[in-house]
Order: sequence, then structure tokens, then C-alpha cells
Amino acid sequence: MSESTAAAAQPEQLEQTVASMGELTFKAGDLVLLLAALPEAERQAALQDRSLLQAKVRDEVLRMAVVDMAKQARFDRRAEVAYHVRRAAEQAVADLYLSAAAAPPADFPSPELMRQAYEREREVYMTPEQLRLAQIFIAVPDNATAQQRQALRAEAAALVDELKQQGEDFAVLAQSRSDHKQSALQGGDIGWVGIDKLVAGIAAAVAAFQIDQISEVIELADGLHIVKLTGRRPPLPIPFEQAETAVAANLRRRRLQQSREAILQRLLQETPPLADAEALARAAQLFTEKVQRA
Repeated sequence: MSESTAAAAQPEQLEQTVASMGELTFKAGDLVLLLAALPEAERQAALQDRSLLQAKVRDEVLRMAVVDMAKQARFDRRAEVAYHVRRAAEQAVADLYLSAAAAPPADFPSPELMRQAYEREREVYMTPEQLRLAQIFIAVPDNATAQQRQALRAEAAALVDELKQQGEDFAVLAQSRSDHKQSALQGGDIGWVGIDKLVAGIAAAVAAFQIDQISEVIELADGLHIVKLTGRRPPLPIPFEQAETAVAANLRRRRLQQSREAILQRLLQETPPLADAEALARAAQLFTEKVQRA
């Protein structure tokens, strides 16, 4: 998707208002340009999920409203604000120009190059490690008092003691004590999960576990978890046919970065920046004096 997409549409279609906030309007043409500016994965997610698309439009309209408030307050007329605006605009132009000038050809990479990269970097194209876990979950209500939270922590700690010191059966306790009813029916079993899909707190706790090892109490935003590792599957190679898209994307990204750096290096060599050390020192002194007067 690009600006040419907007140009191809009928003018009256692009002028259709799709969202508003007070006197501000967000038009179909604005949406086309917003989607074109998003990374591919983020754009596809927004196109497939209407609620996500609406959230992005809401955030954009809200941004427009804040900008309008700033302009009404003449905030944009301040020298330091004008500088940041100009610099941000110039940086955007520079980034977009470099990305366009350094973009790899449409037919890059070749099938042979992709295959070579895949063979050379097989460790990159692997499925994540799979863990099979069981859990006992104790829910902590959002409105729980400090005293209630402490009581629930003590309850969870007592369960850990029953499991580790007294040798109680994990599945039996999960069935009778876990607040996660779906897994409780299975003795706490939540099945196989990629380690990359686990909540960070649980992933960190079980990463080095041995089979049948049980965690201490893990406190997360939703409540208290006691986790047992019941199985582990190592990472496996992703077949080339399934990894081909990722291989191509990685090669294009590297080629783009290399070309951007080459353009900058060539520019530096052809027209090296010249700095006047004395003038820089005087300018720095002006800044220091301004800060001291503020």
C-alpha cells in the first residue's frame, strides 16, 4: 500500500469522513495514508481486526485534537517547539529518502541466495522450545485489600509446602484448589506452549526447570501461579518452504541497512563536515549562560 493507492481512488471517496472529534475530521484519504505508513504486519493486523483499526483511528484523531489545542494556545510558535517540529520533519524526510534510495531491487533476493542464507543460518529458523505445564492458579481480585492479598499469598505458599514438603499430588490439588477451572478439570494441565508465548514471569521461572519440578509462588497481575513442568520439546528446524518469507525479509532488511550506510559513508567522503572548534565553544558557552539565567 502506498500514496499511489490514494491517488487511484475517486476524490469523493477520499474525502469521506470516517471519524470525527468536535470540529476535527478524519477522512478516508487520511486512513489510506495512515495504513500505508504502518509496518506490514501491523497494517495487516489492523485490516483484519476492525476493533484494532478503530483504536488506531481513535489514537490518530486524539493526536490531531492535541495538536489543535497546542496551535490554539500558540504553543507551536515557541522557538524550541518550532525547532523540534522542523527537526522531526527533516528527520522523517531523510529516513524516507534513504529508505527509497537504498531499497533493494524487487527481484532481490534470488532463490539461490535465500537457500544459501537458510543453510548458513539454520539456528535462526527454528521453532521455539515447547514446554508442557500444569498450574494451580489463585485469583486475586482487583479490589482486594492489602490484608486479603496477604492471606491469598499465605494460602499459595501453603500449597507449595504441601506439594514440595508433604508430597501431595499436584493434579489432585489443582482439581480442588485452582481457580482456573478449565485446567483444573485436567489436573492443572494447560498443554504444550511455546516458551515465546508464555508470560515473562512464568517463562523466566521455568526456563531451567527439570521435568516434574515445581515453582515457588509466581505473582502476576492476574493472580498467583504455582507451575509444574511436565514435558519439554527442543526447538526444531523450520522447513525452508515455511521459512522462505522470513528468509527473504531478513535478507532485504540487511541489504537495505547496508545500502543506507553506504550512501551515508559516500556522502561523508565526498563532502566531509567541517566544524569550527572555536565557534562551537562560543555557542556552547551561550547555551550554558542561557541555562544559568533561566
